[in-house]
Amino acid sequence: MRRTPLFFAFAGLELIRYFTLVNVAGPFSAPSVAASQILRLLAAPNILFAAAFFFLAIDRERYAVYQPLLILGKAVSLFSAAFAIPGMLGKLFSGASAGFTGWAVIPIMGWDLAAALVLLLWKTPETEHRPPPSPEPELVETE
Repeated sequence: MRRTPLFFAFAGLELIRYFTLVNVAGPFSAPSVAASQILRLLAAPNILFAAAFFFLAIDRERYAVYQPLLILGKAVSLFSAAFAIPGMLGKLFSGASAGFTGWAVIPIMGWDLAAALVLLLWKTPETEHRPPPSPEPELVETE
């Protein structure tokens, strides 16, 4: 078991990202308290990114099989945030940008892109040089 301190930092940044998303949801649903709560509920699965980075930090070899799923999640996050950009630009040009916190989506997109690139490019020597598994099952002798 080899710990990866960089991914502990990533887990912390993911927690910051999650709470930023939760706080940014408010202005998008200002007229309705229920809509604000629903948007916060929809943002809740984003906390799994923090958990995934935490487990990658604890034991990279053991949890490396989940790395493609984490990369896919980051790609989906980037794709969905790209749809928010036109709405934010519309809000800016309509003059309703005073007190608008939706601009926090821009650094979140930057963070998602950076995290996805690190996940794509990060290789561990232990997993690269591991011999392939044997096709024959191991026999355990008991007496």
